[in-house]
Amino acid sequence: MKNTKTQSWLYGKIIFNIKLSLGLIFIISILFFQLSCHGDARNVESDEQMHGVWIATVYNIDWPSKANLTEHSQKSEIDVLLDGFEDVGITDIIFQVKPAQEVFYKSDILPYSRFLSGKYTNDYEYDPLKYIIKEAHKRDMKVHAWCNPFRILDKEIFLEYVDVAKEEWIVKHGKYYWLDPAIKEVREFVISSIMEIVDNYNIDGIHIDDYFYPYSIKGSDFNDEASYKKYRRFLQSKGNFRRDAINKFVYKLASDIKSSKNDVVFGVSPFAIWRNYKDDKKGSKTFAMQTSYDTLYADTRKWFRDGILDYMAPQIYFDNANTNASFDNVLKWWEKESKSSKTPLYIGMPAFKATYSNFTITNYISNFNKINGNKNIKGMLHYSAKHIVDKDLGLKEFLSNNIKK
Repeated sequence: MKNTKTQSWLYGKIIFNIKLSLGLIFIISILFFQLSCHGDARNVESDEQMHGVWIATVYNIDWPSKANLTEHSQKSEIDVLLDGFEDVGITDIIFQVKPAQEVFYKSDILPYSRFLSGKYTNDYEYDPLKYIIKEAHKRDMKVHAWCNPFRILDKEIFLEYVDVAKEEWIVKHGKYYWLDPAIKEVREFVISSIMEIVDNYNIDGIHIDDYFYPYSIKGSDFNDEASYKKYRRFLQSKGNFRRDAINKFVYKLASDIKSSKNDVVFGVSPFAIWRNYKDDKKGSKTFAMQTSYDTLYADTRKWFRDGILDYMAPQIYFDNANTNASFDNVLKWWEKESKSSKTPLYIGMPAFKATYSNFTITNYISNFNKINGNKNIKGMLHYSAKHIVDKDLGLKEFLSNNIKK
């Protein structure tokens, strides 16, 4: 009897220790996951500045200069851009590989974009993303794959080329079509198309810009009543319903990226105004007609503070003469927010506005100087490529002389 009790006691002790060990392993795993979600972004305490540039492919804004160029011509245009960036001191390329439900990489899910050859196709002469990664890395520059998650430029092509596409996923808004982010299948579909890039390419980052729900258009409502009735929680407002859908998308994408490749950074460049002060005392001293939170249903302040991103790069495209939203006011708000966040803050800069008569390069330089060397800001992204390498505009010379190499 004594031996049986001793054996039972020993057995119980062993089981207790095993459970304790498993519990500790579980807790450590959770902590590791939370830390890994933030990834290997640039050291927040570092003085190193990131200088990125957006290469826009939609409607051939930056590259290729027009559809249906030869492979040699397209590659030559990439080389010219990269050589120009190298002269300037650009560190990171933000390459638009998914302007809508069409792509600039080899995909088993989506067709190659018509902005390459003038038509949609499942086969193309070469892989543009693979080429730009190879050439950028040669020049010691990083490449972030820039994706627009929910926009559709051609509804019929989407339904024809995408095997899993469903009519009920699609909402018409103005002259464009949109995938409904509130549908779980839609979010899973979009994430799978982005994860193809992470899994199959030697990419340095994934980048999402400001298009979540669409900007509001006068006389056009985003009709998601069907999904709202189907998926909403009890008494949930439509605004909270939409923000919940976008949060689920962003948090799941962040998690999947880190689970696949922890060294791939994930960043967002949202519309710069989170909320106006009149609507929320935590908002900026602005009077914007549209905001990330209330119009695009993107709670960018929450993401910034939660640390799920490797960087936040708000597009502060405003002039100080703008009484509704001045550059200084919006920048001040993001600087203040950065003190409560461990997420590196970069600023999206409007190089294209240097050509505007009411903005000019002088404004651009003034705003650049307010950011450069600011301890709360770790870098800048410049939009877009053709304006950075344009010798006649003057930005190339200015940046070459003012970006630390």
